[in-house]
Amino acid sequence: MSDAGEEITDDIEGGEFTETEYENLGDRLQSSCAGICIGILLFLGAFPLLYWNEDRAVERYEALEEAEGQVSTVFDPWNIDASNEGKLVHFSVNITNGDNNNGGPTDPIFGISSPDAHAKDW
Repeated sequence: MSDAGEEITDDIEGGEFTETEYENLGDRLQSSCAGICIGILLFLGAFPLLYWNEDRAVERYEALEEAEGQVSTVFDPWNIDASNEGKLVHFSVNITNGDNNNGGPTDPIFGISSPDAHAKDW
């Protein structure tokens, strides 16, 4: 907005009405300083958030590293071994598209099926 102000022209009942609003230098400086202060606060507030997020990422990485060191690989998931009780186990099985009505993969032991699951074949 310029120093000349803003002119608003309306046609009221056949007559013309013009209203001019002026914003002085103090008002413009005040709004500029307020914007600068908000920007500085946002800039300074970003650092604690960044630190918190990075700290959480490091904790998650360390937890995954610890889990990787403790995981037991099970080659036959159908053979339950009592020595794996309470441990973190990893196994892999083949899933096939069963002959069920919904056409999704089915776990025959637990009776769970998912019509929306899709397996990618790479």
